[in-house]
Amino acid sequence: MNTTHLIGAEQVERAGYNIQSAADVISRAAAHFEETVLRLGHILDEHAGRIEAAMSAPVPRKCMVSQRKNVPGTNRWETVERGPAMFIRWAEQFDEFENGVGNATLALVEFSDGAVETVLPDMIKFEVAS
Repeated sequence: MNTTHLIGAEQVERAGYNIQSAADVISRAAAHFEETVLRLGHILDEHAGRIEAAMSAPVPRKCMVSQRKNVPGTNRWETVERGPAMFIRWAEQFDEFENGVGNATLALVEFSDGAVETVLPDMIKFEVAS
């Protein structure tokens, strides 16, 4: 630790000036440090939000979509392949009826031509990774 021996008023004045100058430098450094910490905090919050959004976004999965078609000339329906698609996510559909509300879980899928459709869960089959 440095000590200063004061002999006269001139030394006291110079010591006071040196102390004030050091305090000003420390104050500026603290303000700069605070500004930097706030800026980095905002950047980290932004990145954390992006990471959280990316992690919560569903990962598309390959699937085969089927559909029910009426067999011509009969009262029978058969299940036929509609084609390959990418499963995007599960969705809920709500319908209001006279006696209440009904809901159904549907699969939201995208076909290679860009068409997006909702299909019943039993009409999709996910590809199994080998």
